[in-house]
Amino acid sequence: MSLTILSRDDWGADPSLPPRGHPLGPLNRTEIFIHHTVIVDNDTSKNEFETLDEVRADMQQLQTIRPDLGLDVPYNFVAFCMSSGDLVLAEGRGLHRTGAHTTDHNRSALGIAFQGNFEDFSLPAQFDAHLQEFSNWLKDLRTNQGFTNLGTSRPVDREVWAHRDVKATACPGQKLFDLLAGIQFTAASSWTAPGDPILSDQDARSVILAHGKLNPDEMSESLRLSIAVILDEILQLKA
Repeated sequence: MSLTILSRDDWGADPSLPPRGHPLGPLNRTEIFIHHTVIVDNDTSKNEFETLDEVRADMQQLQTIRPDLGLDVPYNFVAFCMSSGDLVLAEGRGLHRTGAHTTDHNRSALGIAFQGNFEDFSLPAQFDAHLQEFSNWLKDLRTNQGFTNLGTSRPVDREVWAHRDVKATACPGQKLFDLLAGIQFTAASSWTAPGDPILSDQDARSVILAHGKLNPDEMSESLRLSIAVILDEILQLKA
């Protein structure tokens, strides 16, 4: 199993349609949003793709399919689950430009769409391997490529957001949504100082206790997490 990243040149982006969005530094990325495109393969394995030529053709289609979002791929990357078990990530807006994928989150999130329809069709046969390659890529971004804040904004029970978390939509499809907790890329280390990621309920408790004026046992877990984020910012200002 392997990961292949295709640049815009690799998949044949129309040069007369340059990348849209605005430049954005890696430290601004705090979250991942997962989507599906609802565009499926033409054979019986609707969410699997056999060749890079298929990937290129689909990316060229995605470049112009949503003119309401601007003539460009709206996502930062599109993930293709290959029948071989390999994962292909095709560059849309890329790592360093804002996307047009999730209202109010395009300046803070990397928007990744899995090509396919994960509501109405079966998961790829080797989807566990695909998700592992995807997790490894996100971990590399966070630890080696300067995206050190990636994952600091997250739901209580997982490390990535689904489009449906913030909008009334089925996206990214129930079958993919059910497996999002398997995408893991943040460090396992706990919160020890202001500015560290708050990744667990124990981290939230540590922040609240460090602030010293509230009792974490008097709050629900979700409330602890929300308050801990605010208190961590206060502690950073005092540091």
